[in-house]
Amino acid sequence: MNKPLTEEFFGPQQKNKDRLHTECRVCKKAYMTKWQADRRAEQEVDRKRDKHMYTIKELSVEEKQQKMDQAYAYIHYQAFGRPISKRQLKEIEGIEE
Repeated sequence: MNKPLTEEFFGPQQKNKDRLHTECRVCKKAYMTKWQADRRAEQEVDRKRDKHMYTIKELSVEEKQQKMDQAYAYIHYQAFGRPISKRQLKEIEGIEE
């Protein structure tokens, strides 16, 4: 549908006040309404995916202790270049309690 090239149908362009937009106001509004609806649908899908992606698993006491032992062993190896002994690991565990 052809419309006259006036500010009634075409809004002024922000960068240059003497020029008009290439899309009419009605077409631009219809496009933006559809774009926003599509964007909201994409965000809802992302929100549902993220909800399940970042659930926190509750660890048992044994699993927590195993993870701590692995962390201590890693840090000790990085610092001293050799594995930590069981005796040293028990001493560290005794300090925490």
